[in-house]
Amino acid sequence: MFKVFLVEDDEAERETLRETIPWEEYGFTCIGEAPDGEAALPLLRRQPPDLLFTDIEMPFMDGLALSQRVRQEFPETKIVLFSAAADFEYARRAIDIGVERYLCKPLTKEMVADALNRVRDELLAAETRRSSTERFRQEEQEYERFSRCRFFEKLVNGGSTVEEIYNEAQALGLDLDAQGYNIVLCYAARRTATADQKEQARRLAEAQEEIAAFLQRCPQFLLFRWSLTVTAVLVKAEEIHAEAETELCVTGLRRCLADVDDSVEWYLAAGSPVQRLSALRRSFDEASEILSYRHLCPGQHVLTRNSLTPLRHADTEWQIKQLDSRIPAPEVLQSFLKTGREDEVISFVARYLDEVGRETLTSALLSQYVMLNVRFIAVAFVRELGCAPEELTGALDSLPPVEKLFGEEAVERYLTRLLTRAVALRKSSSLAQYHAVIRQGLRYIDQHYTRSGLSLGEVAESSKASANYFSALFRKEMGCTFVEYLTQKRMDRAKELLRDSSLRTGEIALAVGYRDTHYFSTLFHKTQGCTPREYRARRG
Repeated sequence: MFKVFLVEDDEAERETLRETIPWEEYGFTCIGEAPDGEAALPLLRRQPPDLLFTDIEMPFMDGLALSQRVRQEFPETKIVLFSAAADFEYARRAIDIGVERYLCKPLTKEMVADALNRVRDELLAAETRRSSTERFRQEEQEYERFSRCRFFEKLVNGGSTVEEIYNEAQALGLDLDAQGYNIVLCYAARRTATADQKEQARRLAEAQEEIAAFLQRCPQFLLFRWSLTVTAVLVKAEEIHAEAETELCVTGLRRCLADVDDSVEWYLAAGSPVQRLSALRRSFDEASEILSYRHLCPGQHVLTRNSLTPLRHADTEWQIKQLDSRIPAPEVLQSFLKTGREDEVISFVARYLDEVGRETLTSALLSQYVMLNVRFIAVAFVRELGCAPEELTGALDSLPPVEKLFGEEAVERYLTRLLTRAVALRKSSSLAQYHAVIRQGLRYIDQHYTRSGLSLGEVAESSKASANYFSALFRKEMGCTFVEYLTQKRMDRAKELLRDSSLRTGEIALAVGYRDTHYFSTLFHKTQGCTPREYRARRG
């Protein structure tokens, strides 16, 4: 319902207008009334209406003066003026002000109905234009985020030439000119052990907003979304200042994350500066490797190459709580099993054995104790996934029994094989859940894609997932964004209707979920390379 405010100095006429006009039938609800413009103005400022329905001849402030003030302060408000005086000067001034309708008393039901219907249609059209503009802006933002993510992937994978990188950066509006570069990775995720997931999500979102605001204030830092939990920052600087700028970036990120409580888990890792974009992959690989040590340093938020000294030293502030046997606490291994990647297993096992003490592995008894301790924890983990222990231990069939294994190389090989299999089982279990989420989302889209206003949040809710999580998962699974997929599905249906029906363009736009025909035609031309009329002509 649109809001209407009524102004009329004659109390009886005002009551008649309020009570006899079926406002709701025309799409309006009356939110207030006043006897003159002076009394109306403060009420209008408190709650601006969509329509001002006012008499002209009133004491204190007449309808024309009120309309002029409303037009200046609330340009979106529509105005209908009415008067008993058929005065040309009134009509001329009303036109100058830009009112929508000018009615002469006595007001008839037909006059009022026609005016309200026309104003309602104008308001609906304006609402549709605003909605289309906002949707187009959101689509552009989502496409830009996706493009930046793909660009960063090319940048650190080394698969593109420097010329290609600079050309794509220019298209994205990114300035890469510098004498030195580095990569800083920021891992931030909710702690699944905490019961209040909404509070976790809120704290995490606040921290991410602070990070974005900090980086936007510093043009030497470029922000990229690398994964669901990892944000990457490209640091640019003069060669001699690259280390200092990297430290500035880490300090700023740390400050943004300092106030989050234990419900959010976060880590920072920086690589070493390089002088060329073509060498940036070295910085990224180093930062990724350092970040992988977060599983062995659960209490240390900032990880650097220099700080990765042997964790068993008693004087280091990064010492992990150990059992009497010097084996790291079970939470360390459980953390890796929950979040570690297959390509991190080798480095994790190496650090794990460094912590245990490799010299102890010359003892068969201690070697077996280490392997069995890891095996028990891994078996309990895969049981929680719903997998049979045999699915895990089957990866060890080609190795000798535990009682016949000892020594550094044998233990390292055993643990690597075991943890690689456990992580793979977690990944396949997660993929099954991911597929289920996406399948439900796709079913929902198939059922509702022709409805105007279908949103990412609505589809995500149907899959019992958050909008951000579903968006990232959808893009990873489908190879395109939700908006791109929905648009293409609607365009495919539109092409069917253009080929097989005689519906007009406006009717087809409504049939596939677009209330604005102009927006539909623009989008069709943008995605299909021709207008709907041209497409129909080509198809005969």
